[in-house]
Formats: sequence, structure tokens, C-alpha cells
Amino acid sequence: AYEGVGGSLFRAAHDNLAEGGRVLQVGAISTYPHNPSPSQHGVTGIPDLMEVFRKKETVDLGGGRRLIGNVWGDAFSSGALGPARERLVQLYTSGKLKSLVS
Repeated sequence: AYEGVGGSLFRAAHDNLAEGGRVLQVGAISTYPHNPSPSQHGVTGIPDLMEVFRKKETVDLGGGRRLIGNVWGDAFSSGALGPARERLVQLYTSGKLKSLVS
């Protein structure tokens, strides 16, 4: 499971993860400071998801299952995201990329 919301969505991924499965934690937006009602996952024995993410931890969930924090590695600190962001902005401003909002 590729999971970046946290809270009840992480809980659902955890509770339905097959033996040998992995949860790739890429954030936990439901717990970010801008959220007036942060949502916690409530899974016993698993720490705060953003701590797992920030520390790039791997947590054994039992049954060969694992929670893997920050699958992006050092993409933020290495500067690897800068060129990708610039390309995205270029595509958008040239009209080659459309943003759909509903």
C-alpha cells in the first residue's frame, strides 16, 4: 500500500494488509499542523506516522508485514526534486499540463 494520509486510511491499510505486505509511508497529511482535527491511526504498537517517515524507519508489523517510512530516501535533501518541480511548472505554464479540480 502507498499511503500518505494517515489516520483512518492508514488503519484500513494496516488492517487489510496481506501476509508479507508492505505499507510505504510517504506522509500523513491528516496529522499535519494545518488540520484543525488531526486524525490518529489508533493502531497499538505503531508510533506517530510522521516520526516513522522523518526517521526513515522500518516497523515490523508481524506476519512478514512491514511499515516502511520515507520511501523517497534523500530526494528532499539531495535537490533531486528541484528539477522535477521546475519541469512540472514549465508544463503547466505552457498549457501542456492541465489541473483538474472538482
